[in-house]
Amino acid sequence: MTKKRTSSWRQWLLFFVVVCLFSVIWSVPASLLPRLLTWSGVNDHNGNALVEVYRTRGRLWAGRAERVQVHNNQQTLLLENVEWQLRWRALLSAQLCLKISSDGAPGTVEGDVCVNSAGEFTATDMIFELPAAELVSTQLTGAALVRSLDNSVQVQGMVSGTVEELHWQPNQQHLQINARGLWTDAAIALQLPDPQTGRMRMQAIRLHQLPWRLSSRAPDQVFLQIHGTPAVAADAVDLVVVAQSDIWLDGRFLTRLQVTLQESTPQILRDILMIIAEPQQTGVYQLVWRNNGA
Repeated sequence: MTKKRTSSWRQWLLFFVVVCLFSVIWSVPASLLPRLLTWSGVNDHNGNALVEVYRTRGRLWAGRAERVQVHNNQQTLLLENVEWQLRWRALLSAQLCLKISSDGAPGTVEGDVCVNSAGEFTATDMIFELPAAELVSTQLTGAALVRSLDNSVQVQGMVSGTVEELHWQPNQQHLQINARGLWTDAAIALQLPDPQTGRMRMQAIRLHQLPWRLSSRAPDQVFLQIHGTPAVAADAVDLVVVAQSDIWLDGRFLTRLQVTLQESTPQILRDILMIIAEPQQTGVYQLVWRNNGA
């Protein structure tokens, strides 16, 4: 009888310890996440954090941050109102895995990301939708392509896509990525003279729908393809655009842009293309942009 009581007492004590331990772990505040990222080695060669998490709420297992910044050299990706759920089983394999979603203005991001003990990022099946203007206004590699044209140039429409695979080693500047998507209602607004008044005004050049694909070409280089097609309605598009761009993680890029004139292409734009672009054939021009970095 005494042995049975002792065994029962030990079982209850063990159960009590497990419950207390679980309660302590479950109540860990969300503010611990930035420290976990630092301990995971998500830092540059100077020890600076590559991922910064601001104003967290909730618990470590299910929390929310008002702002998350991801840095790479001089480039920054900003996400607002980010919620996460921690995959606790991944901790057993020395990985920090989160299911994240960002519903903050102006766009949305959702997917699974993991960081291992070496500070390497992986992401799968991540979907996003952002205004094209927001992508250009960020300090991402290749955004300087549009910013370098003119301060008065504005891009319009929504860019959506799926990141099927991403593997990033920030300390070694290695990136493996495969992503695809669509730029809907694509347009570029330019300051052009009004054909009737002669005054400068913002005019939108409609590009229609632009499918795009992003893939790795080298450990530090990605390749972006954009292939526009004529619209069903002849007056729904002003230019048909085909672009190929090599982009390096250090900020360099080389972009070849081919544009095909349409019936609705403004005459002033036709005149400008005759000056700044290289004619390929009747109604087709090619432009080349290059940035050799800092």
